[in-house]
Amino acid sequence: MNIATRAAGARTILRQIGDGTLQSLGARQIVDRGNGIHFSVGRSAGRTLRKVVVLLAADDTYTVEAMKFDRWTFGTTTTYEIGDVYAESLALVVRIAGQSMGVFG
Repeated sequence: MNIATRAAGARTILRQIGDGTLQSLGARQIVDRGNGIHFSVGRSAGRTLRKVVVLLAADDTYTVEAMKFDRWTFGTTTTYEIGDVYAESLALVVRIAGQSMGVFG
């Protein structure tokens, strides 16, 4: 897989999630992982960062994981994880992942 293919894959995932969902989560620092993306969401108050990870599986489904990351202890807590997500449901599942971390208040 070359760099152009990887970038196209990340753009496809972002398009499937949608700008509205990304904006409502306050998504920032979007990183291409080769087989998916991850990004920070919400406000990072104090020591805790909130991240959403979207990974593409071999069967063209996605795994979505939401986690909290403690900057000082480097510990992570997974608050939501689901696999076998189809592209049509990706935006909804990413929103639910954000809700599991209290991003929407």
